[in-house]
Amino acid sequence: MHYKQSSETLPQIGRELGADAIVEGSVFRSGNRVRITAQLIDTRNDRHLWAHTYERDLRDVITMQDEVARDIADEIRVKLTPQERARLTAFHPVNPKAHEAYLKGLYYWNQFTEAGVKKSLGFFQQAIKADPNYALGYAGLANYYGVMYVRFEAFPRNEACAKDEAAALKAVELGGSLAETHQALAAVRMFCDWDLQGAERELQQAIQLNPNYAEAHRIYADLLAASGRPAQAVAEAQRAVENDPMSPDLNADLGWIYYLARDYGRALGQYQKTDAMDPNRPWAHEGPGDVYVRKGQLDVAIREYRRAVELSGNEPWTLSALAYADGLAGKRAEALDILRQLNAMSEHRPVLAMDRVAVYIGLGDKQQALAWLEKAYDEHDWEMMGLKADPIYDGLRSDPGFQDIVRRIGL
Repeated sequence: MHYKQSSETLPQIGRELGADAIVEGSVFRSGNRVRITAQLIDTRNDRHLWAHTYERDLRDVITMQDEVARDIADEIRVKLTPQERARLTAFHPVNPKAHEAYLKGLYYWNQFTEAGVKKSLGFFQQAIKADPNYALGYAGLANYYGVMYVRFEAFPRNEACAKDEAAALKAVELGGSLAETHQALAAVRMFCDWDLQGAERELQQAIQLNPNYAEAHRIYADLLAASGRPAQAVAEAQRAVENDPMSPDLNADLGWIYYLARDYGRALGQYQKTDAMDPNRPWAHEGPGDVYVRKGQLDVAIREYRRAVELSGNEPWTLSALAYADGLAGKRAEALDILRQLNAMSEHRPVLAMDRVAVYIGLGDKQQALAWLEKAYDEHDWEMMGLKADPIYDGLRSDPGFQDIVRRIGL
């Protein structure tokens, strides 16, 4: 979709994506009939290698999609494993209304903006209403609650995790052969339960079912980084970007994984690439701020954090980052003022305990930072998954209290 209105030539696009060949085509729908025209083009010389037209009932659209993939694999003489061929020859009838609603929900969810993710909810609910046994609808619903809790702090933990887990378990029950259902359950196990072993099993199952599922690779990268396996985490995050190279969020997450691996040069380069894709996302500026802090360039970090605060509409996690940098830079009054803002916010909306931890670390108040870490532990705050890897906690690592919390979390 990134190239939908692009004036770039196919050879240019191929170079950007690192692709030898590109599939392009069109989809026409009339009532419940769908026609796909697909063609395979060599990006090196813009030469057409293959073309075909498919027509099916809308109910068979997934089977048609698999047939296109199988034909292209045959055309370019890719050797499919027996498992891959079985997946591409299985019959997957779908309820057209449920499938269409799910695709619309997925479109808005993939925007990874609060407004977009909120809009996805209605479509996932429509999909389930149209077909109560549609596994992907429940997977989408689970991912909605997960992202609204983890990324946007829109729900208290207990409410979000209960709804997230119920939807994910239902998704696996109805569609255990689908990678999306295992990825949804893995996110619950990791962020809600702090069960890294259980999450890893689900992610490995998802990747085995669909090795090209970028979201599973992204979450697996986060898990590997959290558990102290930075090299493996980088490989998984890179694989996620390879599978969806124009996603700003996957590119930003790769920058985050580089940062956790202490590879600040590559982290900054990756964030700059993300910023060029979409400069209006808060984490396209919060991430570089983290890197500049580590480089000791606090003035630049503060400038990036302020931009993140502005773009997010004063979200607590961006305010916390700014206060942290203010504290490190000796701007104590500014940091304390933001702390008062966070405390006032918490009276009418969820504010994570970890947001206060960062502020007190910046102020050099280890006692208060550890006290708020204990509160975060009591709240089962998902951000504690970063304790082992994030450089922000380096000044606390020698403290026995900090070590005890890391042990109790299971890191």
